[in-house]
Amino acid sequence: MFRHLFILIFALVVSAVIWWIGPLIAIGRWFPLASQWPRAILVGLLLFWAVWPWIARVFSWMSGKLFTPFARRAPVSAVSNHRFYDAVSTLRYVGLSEQRTYWRRMCYRLYQPWLRDRPWFLVMGPQDSGKTSLLSESQQTFLLAEQYGLHATTGTGPTQECNWWLTRDAIWIDTPGSWAQSEDSVRADKARTSLLRLLRRKRGFPPIDGIFLCLDAHWLLQASLSEHKALADTLRARLLGCANDARCDLPVYLMLSHLDQLPGGASLLAMMSDNLRRQGIGFSIEAGQKHAEQAFAALLVRISQYVLELIHDVNSETERHQLLQLIESLGTLSRPLFSLINQIFPSSPVGYEVQLRHIWLGSARQIALDPLNVATSWGSSSTTHPTTELWQSGFDHAITERHILTSGGQRSAAVTIRRLVGSILVLLFLSGAGWGLLRYYQWEKDYIGYVNATFDETRRLVREVPATQRPGENLIAAYEQLGYMNAQLESVDTLPLNPYVEHLALNDAATATWHRHLLKIFWPAVQAYIIDALQQDANTHKDDVYGTLKVYMMLVDPAHRDPVALNNWFMARWDRFAPPGYASNNKTLFGYHLKALFSLAATPALKPDVNLVRLARVRAAEIPQQMRVINRLRESSHALAMPDVTLANAAGSDVMLTLRRKSDATVNDVAVPGFYTRSSYRDVVLPEVENMSKAVLEEESWVMADKDSASNLEMVTATQRLMDETRKLYLLEYANHWADFIKDIRARPVQSIDDAAALARQLADPSSSLANLIRFITRETSLTGRDDAGATSWFDRQRYSLQKQKRDIVDEISGDRSRFKLTPEQAVEDRFQPLRRLGLELAKSNVGNDSLQRTFNELYNLLAAASVRLNSSESNAQSPDDGLKRARIDAARYPDPVRSVMMDLIERGQSQTLAQIRQKLSSNTASLTTGECKNIIANRYPFSTTAKNEIGINDFSRLFAKDGSLQRFFDQNLASLVDVNQRPWRAKDPSLISAGTVRSFESAAKIRESWLNSSGNMALTFFLTPMTLSSNISEAVLDIDGQVIRYSHGQSQPERVEWPGPKGGTYIRLTFKANDGSLQTAMFEGPWALFRLYDRATVSNMSSDTRELLMMLNGMPGSFAFTIRSAQQNFPLWSRALRNFKCP
Repeated sequence: MFRHLFILIFALVVSAVIWWIGPLIAIGRWFPLASQWPRAILVGLLLFWAVWPWIARVFSWMSGKLFTPFARRAPVSAVSNHRFYDAVSTLRYVGLSEQRTYWRRMCYRLYQPWLRDRPWFLVMGPQDSGKTSLLSESQQTFLLAEQYGLHATTGTGPTQECNWWLTRDAIWIDTPGSWAQSEDSVRADKARTSLLRLLRRKRGFPPIDGIFLCLDAHWLLQASLSEHKALADTLRARLLGCANDARCDLPVYLMLSHLDQLPGGASLLAMMSDNLRRQGIGFSIEAGQKHAEQAFAALLVRISQYVLELIHDVNSETERHQLLQLIESLGTLSRPLFSLINQIFPSSPVGYEVQLRHIWLGSARQIALDPLNVATSWGSSSTTHPTTELWQSGFDHAITERHILTSGGQRSAAVTIRRLVGSILVLLFLSGAGWGLLRYYQWEKDYIGYVNATFDETRRLVREVPATQRPGENLIAAYEQLGYMNAQLESVDTLPLNPYVEHLALNDAATATWHRHLLKIFWPAVQAYIIDALQQDANTHKDDVYGTLKVYMMLVDPAHRDPVALNNWFMARWDRFAPPGYASNNKTLFGYHLKALFSLAATPALKPDVNLVRLARVRAAEIPQQMRVINRLRESSHALAMPDVTLANAAGSDVMLTLRRKSDATVNDVAVPGFYTRSSYRDVVLPEVENMSKAVLEEESWVMADKDSASNLEMVTATQRLMDETRKLYLLEYANHWADFIKDIRARPVQSIDDAAALARQLADPSSSLANLIRFITRETSLTGRDDAGATSWFDRQRYSLQKQKRDIVDEISGDRSRFKLTPEQAVEDRFQPLRRLGLELAKSNVGNDSLQRTFNELYNLLAAASVRLNSSESNAQSPDDGLKRARIDAARYPDPVRSVMMDLIERGQSQTLAQIRQKLSSNTASLTTGECKNIIANRYPFSTTAKNEIGINDFSRLFAKDGSLQRFFDQNLASLVDVNQRPWRAKDPSLISAGTVRSFESAAKIRESWLNSSGNMALTFFLTPMTLSSNISEAVLDIDGQVIRYSHGQSQPERVEWPGPKGGTYIRLTFKANDGSLQTAMFEGPWALFRLYDRATVSNMSSDTRELLMMLNGMPGSFAFTIRSAQQNFPLWSRALRNFKCP
């Protein structure tokens, strides 16, 4: 209020000066303000500028009274208002920077599209639900990330006020956790109403485009019923309140975080493929609770199927158990989740409603992958897996379906009138003052506002960043306090011929302030971090202790300071102290601050800690000098940009058709760093090793406090000795890198045995990628120049001879006799001698006369012959040929990568052979099953006890006889693949034939042995003994195919019965004669009459070979009991082999 009043008084004073003193101002002979019209225009514009805030207040009050009569006015949070206007200022500044013409900038300011060109979302959720991490760890492109976005919540803990996250695709408003909790509900309601009123006034309809509701999945499982009820009541009230304040229906997107805290959740997230993480774990809700539950159930099915697939690749029993627990936890989550949803989202709301649109699950953690618990196929060069990609699909869906709910009404008339009036006033202002001057003025204003906003944001961060005792965090906090200089450091372009000079003065003041802050704030943090790093390196015996000691001594002695070396040391440790969300521009800006700090003449010297320096020097002395020289040589190679070696440039352009790498690296990924190539060895190491060795020896005078001066001869001797040790260590690492590369090469995946044969034929070509790779490796590992492995071999030999003579002279002086030792270059060549011998043979031999071509031609012939045998229509399925096994033994004689490629082809050839054998067996078995077998036994008695149709005896014999269909198929296809001497039968190779198929053929053999005689006919023999007869029945007569057995009360003897009987096995008749002379008869007909009699009776198990049958007939009470005994093992009547039989 006082500020606006002061502006009005100031405008009146300036207007009076313009009106009265303006006519006296002259430019030469021209008096620009002599006329009244120029003065009136200037005075009017000045007064309008001063009065406009008052007019705006009047219009705002009128719009609130006219169009929101029932809205209860609440106090507006000053912090939220300031952050909102800062965000709008940033959006306007970014949008204006993208407009390329004056007209487009004018239209951009007139229509203010920065308020409506992207969706605005509220992010709500209880404290610790992960809503802030959901935004800060997302992979969205943040606008001016050093002010808004990632830095807004770094190290601040729970959100206290609304934070604004500005991205290219949407605006995210991170609300405090109190908005979703019952505590302090009055203050939260006031803050929410104030925020939505401000958004409604600025953005119009709709003020927001949706609500992201973040809940903790782990909390949902652990919380009690009362806690669920309290949260549901609070969230329902808050969400409906948001819709009422926004005056429109709002979509809600439910994000279930902390999936990694569920049992097995971290394992699942670590093992998920990149494609699945990009797709996300979630689903959309079309209509109603029922559809949501069905969609969640379908999601659980997909997760369960994916987890079951993962279990086969997990080595750890604990990991597998946790993955199974995850499925159970997600299933348990369904009930509390949808109970909560039913309470939050009422089915029949009154007024504006909130509608649940999507449900997504995920986490914002970096998940560590333990390579010991995952099978090799899951191997990866990375030990962590970022999981923030899981949310991206939910963000994309929400942004895509903007304005999905259109039942909320139209834009308010007050907003329309206000925008129309503003447009007219802006046009009048532009026509009166001129677009040119306004353009410069507006840019100046925006720039100053932007710098002011950075200062305000920096001050806010300083207040919110907690004080810690960790030097790394204090260093980042000090860097954050220098954020106001980012605009100048990033070289923001200024408009040419700008008549305003305020931005120049502001830049000068900011630069002076920046220099003071560098010395007052940044220097103590840098100094503390270097001291702490030196203490840690000295106490933990790290290899970098020498470099840290060197930087520390640069702080102590300004004469030895090197800004580039200091900056490189910090950049190498950037990942150790920088927060995870920092982008590359933060690293660049941090480097600017470091270089400026170390370039200032006023930067003080550090007072050394004598004890710390003494300990660090002891630890640094343990680091070999040759390692320091190699580190310097590596930095020098970066300046020359030595090309790295990849499989593609080493093997040729057709490498994609033949070779791959065993690791997850592609053919275009770096296989050997450029520092470990022959060109680097000759152009960097050999020319610079002497200078670098001298530099390392000389800097020890101030780094290691080695004050002893050495004579020239001693320096030469020490330098030569250090050079030799450095070359030994470098060439050892050189050989290790090339050995790892050679071991990492394999053949490309093949689809069939024909494809494997074609690949072998392709590799047999003298110009194949494998031959090119062997020649390339031979050249790179030929360092002495004693052979013809390179185009410059003569020069190599001369250089090698001169170096040898120089070492001999120095050795004579020092007394060392290294001429009789193996040189490091010779050691490298000897290590790869088998491969080099093959490479030299390829380089010297004629076309078609090298061993590599002969070997792969032989392999091609073996694979092609195996393919012909398998594809032959007349051949039966059989075990793979032993030719590939012999080829495997021959391949072991070759060095890598030839051995690896051959082994890959042989293994793939064998696997494809087995697969084709398996496919052929499956096809033949399916033909047998769907053909003769099922046609005979399907729905036929006795295979189905309820079937009316019976299988014919001839059909039964044709299927199960010794020369039947099943036995013929077994003899032709499976006899050599099944071990019939074991009980039960077992497949010799389980991968070729399933256990169920073997079991079916074993059951068929048992049926044949029990049911059929040597001629293939059914023949059963047993003893039947009548036991008891009911008192109302005088006699029972059992006629079994002409074999009549009569029984009255009393003792009886066993009688031998054969089936089929004398009449060919056509019937069985049972007759009861009552005491009054009446008869009752039961008739069983057909070849299976004996079995139907058995199925009709009530059977009791007397012993392993005896059964008691109790027969009762309809129409006559009473029963007849008799026993059946057979000496035959597995007697067909009570054997289950027949009814349990299934076609293979």
